[in-house]
Amino acid sequence: MRRWWKEKAREIYELIPDFGGFLVKANSEGQPGPQDYGCSHADGAYMHADALEPYGGVNEVKVMQRLWKDVEGGIDDERFSEVEALLRFQEREAIWWRDACVRQYRN
Repeated sequence: MRRWWKEKAREIYELIPDFGGFLVKANSEGQPGPQDYGCSHADGAYMHADALEPYGGVNEVKVMQRLWKDVEGGIDDERFSEVEALLRFQEREAIWWRDACVRQYRN
């Protein structure tokens, strides 16, 4: 199963380099989930995290921050500062949600 998800992530990211990730409804609407394979929801979450890890996540925000730095001086300072602040906020939120999800599934 892990190999399948890693391969599927690779295939998708080759076609869609800025793909945002998977939304998984495990053990719902009659579909199998981790428990059907002798695993917990945490095991399933880690499997997906491992499959997606090479493609970014929080790192995508950092890439946008670096790209945004390149336009500094090309637009007015106020607009540049506003977007820069929003990107810092987005990074903090991405990190908070990632860490909160890890904590949730570890318990």
